[in-house]
Amino acid sequence: MTLSRYQALRVLLAALLLAWACGLAVAAVRLNAWQEELTRVLIQLRSDELLRASVRQRDQVHPQWYRKRALALLSAVERLRADTSWSLVMPGSWRWIDDLEERAAATVDRAFGHVVVETIRRELENRTATITGVPLDPGSGMLQASADCRAAALPTAAQGRVAALGDLPEFAAAAQQLEAIRQLDRAVDSLVALQDSRSARPDDMRLLVRYTLGAELSGSASRSISMFLSQASLPGPELEALRERLGAAVRCSATKSMVALHARWFAGNELLGAEDELSRLAPAVLFESSSRIGLGPSAARMASAAQAIGRQQAVLAQDPHAWLRSPVPPLGADYERLLSHMGEVALLGPRGVEQVRADAESQHAQLRRRAEQLARASGGLRWDEADRRFTLAPERVRLREGLLRLLDLRLMREAPVEIWQPASLRADLQPWLEDIAATVRERYRFMRDGAALFPRSMRPQLVRYVDDRLAQYLFERASRMILGELEASPAGSYNVVQHVLQRIALVEYAVLDGGSSTLAARLRQRLERDILAPLATTQPPVPLAPLAPSTLPGWSVTPGFVN
Repeated sequence: MTLSRYQALRVLLAALLLAWACGLAVAAVRLNAWQEELTRVLIQLRSDELLRASVRQRDQVHPQWYRKRALALLSAVERLRADTSWSLVMPGSWRWIDDLEERAAATVDRAFGHVVVETIRRELENRTATITGVPLDPGSGMLQASADCRAAALPTAAQGRVAALGDLPEFAAAAQQLEAIRQLDRAVDSLVALQDSRSARPDDMRLLVRYTLGAELSGSASRSISMFLSQASLPGPELEALRERLGAAVRCSATKSMVALHARWFAGNELLGAEDELSRLAPAVLFESSSRIGLGPSAARMASAAQAIGRQQAVLAQDPHAWLRSPVPPLGADYERLLSHMGEVALLGPRGVEQVRADAESQHAQLRRRAEQLARASGGLRWDEADRRFTLAPERVRLREGLLRLLDLRLMREAPVEIWQPASLRADLQPWLEDIAATVRERYRFMRDGAALFPRSMRPQLVRYVDDRLAQYLFERASRMILGELEASPAGSYNVVQHVLQRIALVEYAVLDGGSSTLAARLRQRLERDILAPLATTQPPVPLAPLAPSTLPGWSVTPGFVN
């Protein structure tokens, strides 16, 4: 060997030794960081394992703890051994000499399966339970297969009358629920994709972590994906069982939400609902014929009938309801778009859409039969073949006007409590007597002009009702006027009986002035029976102070007057 070759070999060996030394220095630094990270991870995994072993059931540990540990483990997995090139300069770290890395990886793999994969699985089922209302099994955290679901919760905002199905709060609730189901479906698709190396992508891992754990996954996610592809991933049968549980729950809840939407639009149809309300208000119910009729319930029934007819007019002005005659339910573009989106969700699939369409067709058929029966009955709701729309019969429109006129009569009003107080009766009685006369005249005008607005079949009950209500109204006014005046009057020289007889005569003349001699005689008889007779039998003559003569023209209020 020549001297030059020997020197070259020495330089080469020195360079190799120098490079190896530099490599060892770099490897030592990187190994130290890796060792510290691995030590922290293994210590934390051991601590977590001891905590899990100390409780009998997983649900005894708060779910938030599992979410935090899963995120921490995912982050640690991405930091561990991102680059293993440093092991080339350390023969002692080669696999066939030292399997520390493999044993650490196996430990992390097991923890990944127990913490990350299981937490993601439970979070998917928990999200499904929140969306559908299906309860979870306390031990396994799985959806209970035998439990029932619920429809989507309605928005709290108040809703008035709507013209389209898409404006209903049930539609908004179903659309919001569908969006939540679509997000769940995308997360499940990502979980499925991570089981196959050919379809696994970092975006799938990030989406799954974002949806289930509520955090963004940093790094390339390659190590986490490899964990999913290892034995830590869900076995095929378990994954299929998970998809079936989630799919059954969301199909149940989404179907119920759509059934509630159909019920609101079809069974809760405002036009036919008002018709049902009117059918329960027959003349015998609307107009009671008792002489002691209560004003509150009867007036409420009349107001309810007038409001129901008014609602029908408003509904038909907004929508002629020609779709009630269609053989298929024309539910609008918004509804069809919603069903189209449902069909795009794998968890719902064609089966869920078919169930929804079948329910819509069934409820529409029932509503159509009801509408046709009402149209054939020739009642208040009729089908106009020429204009292809539903209309209200003229008789029903006039009935509403008649009810409103009746409710506007003063005999249909409750008097304020203050006017019956004794202090209000110390003044002149003329306004009271004028009110009685005006009420009788008002009744006459109503029977002349307003009664003709009611159907002929209702008029006998209407006449009896108005007369009974008028008699009761006049008796209440007269009796409270007389008794209140007695209570308000100081002691004097006139006895009670004479004074009451005088006031009864004034009331009788007021009714006569209103134009009803028959009603005047009936009212006088009732006042003498119910007011005068008890006073005459239970009270001795009580002297009363003379009252101020009435200024009512043509009526004498002479003290001691007896008719």
